[in-house]
Amino acid sequence: MERLRRRQFTAEFKLEAARYVLDQGMSFAEVGKRLGVLPKLVRDWVVKYEAGELVAGAPKLRVTTEQMELSELRQEVQRLRMERDILKKLFLQSPDQAWYWPVLAATDDFPPPAPPASA
Repeated sequence: MERLRRRQFTAEFKLEAARYVLDQGMSFAEVGKRLGVLPKLVRDWVVKYEAGELVAGAPKLRVTTEQMELSELRQEVQRLRMERDILKKLFLQSPDQAWYWPVLAATDDFPPPAPPASA
């Protein structure tokens, strides 16, 4: 036997139903019948609208400042790992220029300085 999938309604749809009740003075049953939903759902949406919890285009999940900071830090870690990997590849391609690494770490000057003269 198949289970019925639960219907999900957009915030705009819920907002429209709440406005029918509040602006046009329709009953919950009238709006529910017109939109094809249960009157209890319409009542719940009106209560949420009056409480300011029902906003069009509102995200389903609220993001806290800690979650935003964590996301930013993860992006920074990813960027730093990518830079590290690029430098590793550069070193592996030219190990004879290992003298250049301190210069590379200290400045962003390009092209690289000439190698030191051997005595």
